[in-house]
Amino acid sequence: MDSSLEEKQEFLRSSILEAGYDADEFMQFLQEKKGEDGMDLNNWLITELQDAVLEFTSLHQPRDNQENENQNNENYYNEDQNNMYNENYNNENYNNNFNNDNNNINNKNNDFEPIKFSSEYVECSKTEVSTLSTRKNITVNVAFPEKKEGGIFTKSYITYLVNTKPWDFKSRKRYSDFEWLRNVLNIVYTNQVIPPMPKKNYKNRFNEDLISKRMRGLEKFLQGLVIHPVIKHSEILSDFLCLKEKEFDKKKPKYKFSTPTNTKQVKSLTGSIDVGISKEKQTFFENIKGNTYLNETNMQKITKAYKGLITTMYSVSDQMKNISLIWKEINDYSVKYNESYNTSETYKVLTKLMENWSDIQREQANLLNLKVREYFRYIKNEFYSLELLSNKVDNQKSIYTNALEKLYKRKESLFASKDIEKWGLAKQDLDDKLSLFQDKDKAFSKMLPIDTQTVNNYKSYYGMFLNSAITEYDRIQELNGKRHKENILTFSSELSANVANFHVSIADLFALFDEKTFKENNNDDNEIVDDNNIMDNDYNENKNIENENIEKFNEENKDNDNIEKFNEENKDEDKNINENKEEEKKEEEKIDEEKKDEVEKKEEVEKKEEVEKKEEEKKEEEKKEEVEKKEIEKKEIEKKEEEKKDEDNSKTLEKD
Repeated sequence: MDSSLEEKQEFLRSSILEAGYDADEFMQFLQEKKGEDGMDLNNWLITELQDAVLEFTSLHQPRDNQENENQNNENYYNEDQNNMYNENYNNENYNNNFNNDNNNINNKNNDFEPIKFSSEYVECSKTEVSTLSTRKNITVNVAFPEKKEGGIFTKSYITYLVNTKPWDFKSRKRYSDFEWLRNVLNIVYTNQVIPPMPKKNYKNRFNEDLISKRMRGLEKFLQGLVIHPVIKHSEILSDFLCLKEKEFDKKKPKYKFSTPTNTKQVKSLTGSIDVGISKEKQTFFENIKGNTYLNETNMQKITKAYKGLITTMYSVSDQMKNISLIWKEINDYSVKYNESYNTSETYKVLTKLMENWSDIQREQANLLNLKVREYFRYIKNEFYSLELLSNKVDNQKSIYTNALEKLYKRKESLFASKDIEKWGLAKQDLDDKLSLFQDKDKAFSKMLPIDTQTVNNYKSYYGMFLNSAITEYDRIQELNGKRHKENILTFSSELSANVANFHVSIADLFALFDEKTFKENNNDDNEIVDDNNIMDNDYNENKNIENENIEKFNEENKDNDNIEKFNEENKDEDKNINENKEEEKKEEEKIDEEKKDEVEKKEEVEKKEEVEKKEEEKKEEEKKEEVEKKEIEKKEIEKKEEEKKDEDNSKTLEKD
């Protein structure tokens, strides 16, 4: 039994594409072997393909650029974090502030207030100037899905027409192209939030609903990129949107990209980037990190709740449709057995009513799914991307603080040993031994300059991520304010139009029903009016007599029974009202007591917390005083030891 089509494709992918051979040359080679039939793998046995590959590889060499492409892929996936800071560059501010870093890095304050942050800028890469850089109002539309049949190397797949306005650039892209773009941007712009895109789906790939949903998600992804203040200027993004498919595919292997290993390689609009670290920024970051997690969690709850509501609405729509079918069946029997016109027409109206109601319910469910659930799901995924950036901040902070702590301990050890040759001092500093022994801060700023610079590089990279996360959070929150408003207005407008159309259809339906009923009744009355005139006259005379007798009886029997009954009813009613008032009063008193208890409990908790806080502060102050006292004692001891050494040295010199 011969291999399947997918097995043949997998064999050719691994033997030709992944080995670095030219796909076009190989396809031409297959055509030379079997003519036009050579392009159809169903005309090849697996053994024939194996022989053809063996012959082709003996005649051709892999592409020259394959080695470079593999190197790019290696950079793509295996960037070594430990090599991130090997480049040394000078920043005097870091050396001057070295002793303050260890204390500043872990101080946190949970009270949040709007803060104007201080900044510290360093040089970085400036963003490119691309076609997209020249315009502000750019819109991207993803539409017109088209199925492409698989070839020698690939399965069947869907392409989408990407239209970028105002230039009207058009090109077809498949899902893997979008996936490639996002992966590349995640590498190049490691300190930015890349908009989310739909996940890969391996089942039901050609389902129409899935394709439509994916298309909308891909459009949101691209639209998020073209409005991003930094990523918008990317040459890769510009080429993705502006170049035709073949032109872009040819240029793809030539792109050079890798994860930035220091702040100089990070891109910004101005060519400089903020790396400043302060207590206020760290406090603000901790607040936004928690808020980001809450937003993501709440968005997840919202989308789940809407999913349940939409499912219920679809179920109700189906039930309404079933009811309309039942009414239709009843109407068919009515017509078959010649029931009255009014009965048949009523069944028709009920059938149409339930059909319209079912349709409106389904349209509203669709609208809720498209405009609300999908929207908030996108927002949830965007907050998840922001959370990933926050994780990078925490990771870089951990790297920096660990390195700082190790360096500090090492300097402490070296300073205590007084072995100045191991300090790694510059030549000009070696002549200043005595002042360095006496001034610890000065000694720390001079010793181990290469290691100190490495830690400073860690610090700047952490500062860059910290400031980028704060900036991206502010940008997304501001953007969400605008998007929420626009989405609510659009949803409300479409929902109102939907409901209005339903009302119009129902009104038209009943107007038609009333008109037909009126006409039928008029026809029936005209046919029987002559036959019933005498009977109507007799009936009316008898009715008049009867009414007169009833009126006489009522006037004669207006007695106290009715009055007593009325009074009793009023008494019962007053009694019920009074009882209700008493119950309401009791409930209000109960609520007031509960509120009072809550306030008292809250005050007790707050007082307790204040006392505990004061005690903690007192303990911390005592600890600080003890530490300071110990340091003073330590310095005095060191000073005495030095004086003793000087005395010993002077005595030795006198003896000599």
